[in-house]
Amino acid sequence: MEEVLPDGWRPGRTGMEASSAGEWTRSGVARHWNERPSDMRSSMRAVLVMLSCVWVLVSPCVGSAETVGHYDSATTTPAAFANPALSARRNSYIDLQAWEGAKAAELKAANPNLKVLVYQNLGAMTQGVGPNGLSSSGVNYAEADAAHPDWFLKGSSGERLAFEDFKWLWAADVGNPEYQRLWAANVIRLLRSGPWDGVMMDDTNTTNRYHFNPSSRVAQYPTDAAYQKAVRSMLESVGPAIQAAGKLAIPNMGSWSEYPAVVKEWLPFVSGGMDEMFVKWSKSAGQGYRGSHEWEAQVGEIATTEAMGKHFIAITQAEPSDAQGARYGWASALLAGNGHTLFQASNGHLGEETWLSDYEVELGSPSSSPAAVGNGAWERYFTNGLVVVNPTATPVSVNFAGTYSGDGLANATAATVGPHGALVLTGAAASTAAAGPLARAASLGSGLMLMASRFQAVTGSPGAKASHHHRRAWRARMRCRRVSVVAQRRHARHMRIVCAVHRSRPGSSHAVRLPLAASRRA
Repeated sequence: MEEVLPDGWRPGRTGMEASSAGEWTRSGVARHWNERPSDMRSSMRAVLVMLSCVWVLVSPCVGSAETVGHYDSATTTPAAFANPALSARRNSYIDLQAWEGAKAAELKAANPNLKVLVYQNLGAMTQGVGPNGLSSSGVNYAEADAAHPDWFLKGSSGERLAFEDFKWLWAADVGNPEYQRLWAANVIRLLRSGPWDGVMMDDTNTTNRYHFNPSSRVAQYPTDAAYQKAVRSMLESVGPAIQAAGKLAIPNMGSWSEYPAVVKEWLPFVSGGMDEMFVKWSKSAGQGYRGSHEWEAQVGEIATTEAMGKHFIAITQAEPSDAQGARYGWASALLAGNGHTLFQASNGHLGEETWLSDYEVELGSPSSSPAAVGNGAWERYFTNGLVVVNPTATPVSVNFAGTYSGDGLANATAATVGPHGALVLTGAAASTAAAGPLARAASLGSGLMLMASRFQAVTGSPGAKASHHHRRAWRARMRCRRVSVVAQRRHARHMRIVCAVHRSRPGSSHAVRLPLAASRRA
């Protein structure tokens, strides 16, 4: 997809595209929850609600919000929508270029609950400006060209470095405090000038290797570790400043799955994050699926982000005709999403949203944690449905704890799910209210907390990994019939309470696989 541009200027990068060099450029959006201590009255209400949930575990409290919402990106010029009002109603978040303030107002008029983010590049400075002299980067090339030459990343000979895949983007020294201050000031001024709810911060990268070959060409930060330290300092500076202005700060975390521990350290400074290559990195049908271990690690990104009260933006690459790829990404997000997760199937076609009937299935609230079936597939039960995902390269058979319909099935109690396949099913409330294979939960609203530790990558020697999984399996058996209560402040003065009973089921154990040490790309 190429940007449709006015004559005489050069834009910032198009989002959601995979270049020939294999780099992806999109931004993430995650909602910021301003956490405040609850007053005595709110605390008492929360305790009473918690106790009521524990008392009625046989009939879980029903959530009131979506488990996973929808996200759309329209960073072309002009912003392209086949039906702007419909897009506004379908989606929870949309991002636009800085010069699309009028379009942002139009979309918010169609859906006052819609959050609209402005696109701004964090890791590079755009050469040229758009309509009304506005830039697609927090600091424009012209602002640094003569006055601040030290704000550019340079090669070994002192030459400035432009991204090899986007020649109009000049790599910025994100570790420079003066660059950080001007970036934050420019973006906050922009956010206050229009109907913007926050900023999508593109090129918040964990590595330079997809822009420079080799990445050691960067004189200031020749290693990933050095560059990651600089990015952290940038986020630590600009993220809180933007949120203090009452706006969202949502980075597109480049190569998240390669450095999950690094991104986890960055998340406290911002409102959440995006993975633009979630479980499938190619738009072509049948191509770009992650291996099962990589898939599990990426679902773990959601679990980690949700557990921190941050938003996660899952972007799966799929052409409009690739229903399998879009359904696979959607179902994978549903496995771990708990009210702070958004999803988009990115197709690269101007104004054409990929929309599946699966998105409109009324699943109800989660009634179990995601659970491994034992043959490579995963499932999660809802109060009115079931989601099944097969991240392996072979077909798997799955037995359901009830009768379900959807995705070609009618009143089925079992199904064979093909390679990289998924099912989003509905069933009778009596069937889905039963506990899932590993857990049942009662939840107030959308803040159901799942056990993020199941999805976290384990590092260390093979012996240490084996010991970790042995202890985790032992703890899982010992959680039988224990009630755990997690209090999670969401925003303002609303309190989220989660009540869960964990039960073990004979014969439901499975061999725990160790995640791969590295992935193709995140």
